[in-house]
Amino acid sequence: QQVLPKPVTHQPIIIGAGIAGASIANALLRRSIKPIIIDPNPNLETAASGNPLGLVMPKLDKQDRPESRFYNAAFLYAYNLYKQHGLVLSEGVLQLAQNETEQERFVQLAKQQALPTQHISFKNKTETAKMCGSLSMPSYGGLYFPKAMTICPPDTAKKLSQGAELITAKIAKLKFKNDIWQLFDATGRLITSSNNVFVCNGANIKNLVDIDVRFTKGQVFWQEEENNQPAIICGIYSAYHNGKLLIGASHEHVNTGEDNKICNKISHELNKKWQELKFATKNGDYKNKSTQATAKISSRASVRVNTKNTLPIAEIQYGLGILSGLGSRGLMLAPLLGENLVCKALGEPSPLDNKTAARFSQLKA
Repeated sequence: QQVLPKPVTHQPIIIGAGIAGASIANALLRRSIKPIIIDPNPNLETAASGNPLGLVMPKLDKQDRPESRFYNAAFLYAYNLYKQHGLVLSEGVLQLAQNETEQERFVQLAKQQALPTQHISFKNKTETAKMCGSLSMPSYGGLYFPKAMTICPPDTAKKLSQGAELITAKIAKLKFKNDIWQLFDATGRLITSSNNVFVCNGANIKNLVDIDVRFTKGQVFWQEEENNQPAIICGIYSAYHNGKLLIGASHEHVNTGEDNKICNKISHELNKKWQELKFATKNGDYKNKSTQATAKISSRASVRVNTKNTLPIAEIQYGLGILSGLGSRGLMLAPLLGENLVCKALGEPSPLDNKTAARFSQLKA
């Protein structure tokens, strides 16, 4: 049966200019539909966490489930999209095992070959030692993702949403009237209205829709430092580009709402872990007893939205779409989920099968 696209009678509205909102905007713009993005930040410098660097890598699962296949597809979709737009700063992420049990799990994941061979391989201890360059001798092997990416999240969000109309405002209330969604600010002023609205306002999501989510505050720091190894994950993660090394991230459960207050103690703890990773020898001693940074560091904190079952929320009903609960994987998950929501809004065939899409729904009929 032929699927006929729905006519666009109102300019679509996207609340939030982060990676979720930008992904939806990009999907609409590719169809020559110009959306309105509403965000309280006029310059979008805090978009997509605001961190100067971020990693985009696969999320692997030993079980063959609908969401496992989705994660693989989402990574490949994000990879192609970011490459197409020239957003990839570098490629290659090495995830080191921290114990024998995790190393065995990595071996099994590599054998499953859920992704093409050019995207994943297991490296033994000797191979990872060569890849780590100036870092200490690893105690175990790890998974290497040659096509995993380092990108700049704010630049990525800006690039994907380029061409959209931007309204600087903070939406405080939604009202559904005569099949139209009306958007109001905190003073009760009507900002705009549409029959297609996408809510992607990050840590403020519960101010507008009633969904079951949790909030985690993550802090990173970065400094000027020379680096000769790929991005590395080993308890913490490192990302490097053009003389800038970023280390992250802490995990602290917080209440709803944005909480960007920086804790200097957390930055020092992250730096200590990084110094230990750099200087620890295979015997567990230290080549350099100092764990204090010699370079000036900059820090940033942002709040991530998670769900109880760790799955994202991507659903649309009565013209109201929600894209949330992306956790620390937003840069990887958002592009394909955004495409899916736009397909649903326009009545186009969805890239996700019904069983998979149902796993990402919390809205009540």
